[in-house]
Amino acid sequence: MKTINLAVRELVEFVMMSGDLVLDKFSARGNLITGQKIHQRLQAQRPENYQTEVAISDIFTRDNLQIRLNGRIDGIFQQPAGIILEEIKSITSENHRKGNLDHPRHWAQAKVYAYLYMKAKDLNIIRIRLTYYFVESGTTESQEKEFGFRELEEFTTDLIDQYSTWLLRYEDYHLHRDRSLQQSRFPYQDYRQGQEQICTAVAKAIRESRDVFLQAPTGLGKTMAVIYPAVLSLTELESGKIFYLTARSTAQENAEYALKKIIAAGAGIKFLVISAREKVCFQEECRCNPDDCEYAAGFFDKLPAALWELYKHNIFDRKRIDEISIRHKICPFEYSLEISLWVDCIICDYNYVFDPRVRLKRFFMNERQKGDFILLVDEAHNLVDRSRDMFSASLNKKDFLKIRRLVRG
Repeated sequence: MKTINLAVRELVEFVMMSGDLVLDKFSARGNLITGQKIHQRLQAQRPENYQTEVAISDIFTRDNLQIRLNGRIDGIFQQPAGIILEEIKSITSENHRKGNLDHPRHWAQAKVYAYLYMKAKDLNIIRIRLTYYFVESGTTESQEKEFGFRELEEFTTDLIDQYSTWLLRYEDYHLHRDRSLQQSRFPYQDYRQGQEQICTAVAKAIRESRDVFLQAPTGLGKTMAVIYPAVLSLTELESGKIFYLTARSTAQENAEYALKKIIAAGAGIKFLVISAREKVCFQEECRCNPDDCEYAAGFFDKLPAALWELYKHNIFDRKRIDEISIRHKICPFEYSLEISLWVDCIICDYNYVFDPRVRLKRFFMNERQKGDFILLVDEAHNLVDRSRDMFSASLNKKDFLKIRRLVRG
């Protein structure tokens, strides 16, 4: 029986996704470090009978899967009158004005935490305190509700049942994918001179979890020689994912072509091409809010149906993403980010892995998403100049002079 580790927040966000797409300066997947500091500041203000960062977990069995549900409770008040579980959320005033206070997903997360805690401590009744911290003003607002064990047990079980429907389908895909990889063949009749040596070197590097640097002349077929062994290695990795990183559109096209050839040769894998938001946006100007864009309005209400498209196709290139997004009326860029969690290979720019401002936080800055990631970096010498741009900042003297004039006196 296979065991799947699942975070409470991941469960709730997937099953209860709803509402509009609103990209603000403090979004749910936004400034994680600032959010952690806010939590720590509030926790430090609590009384001595307050426990912080309480770890909880439990195992649920569905068919041939064990789902290990785990999480970390922000705080527990140990009081003579009973237990109060606190869940802290940092939001902007803009979110507050749009009615996101008292959001069902926030209560759902706290309720699942409460159920796991009550089961571990053999409790029948618990109070939940949902505390909102408003980033701009630095103020807080709290609400409390009381729940019984049976109510929370039914609620949590229902969420697990809904998620396991998706998870079992995904695991079934994995089984078919691995069988196909074991039976697949090299897409061409013969290796070119040097290709087989590259394939062997890449396979060994992945198996030993180390780096390998390759230099070879144009026309040898380096792209296929590195992608093919990486794809075959997916069967050996617990939660593997390949990132093919490029700096040029022509290199991206080469990677797409290679993966399409591998799929045509029998490999049942899925790959995704992530393009910049500005390039794929259907509007003349990117305004990611429901008032200005119909593809942002009700995005999360329409997303579940669009996610099931994952099992209809293996290739999610720009054309396929546009086609699905138009049919379901959802933002193509955000849709590509959502399905990135479920595909085997992602073709994207260097920025989405290395740039601290735009990297894919769901993979590289998120403790909930850990996996065996394979990075295939095309033309790696370009990383020198690109990293200077990523990690450098600039200041304009004119801005300081303007501020000085404004505050003079």
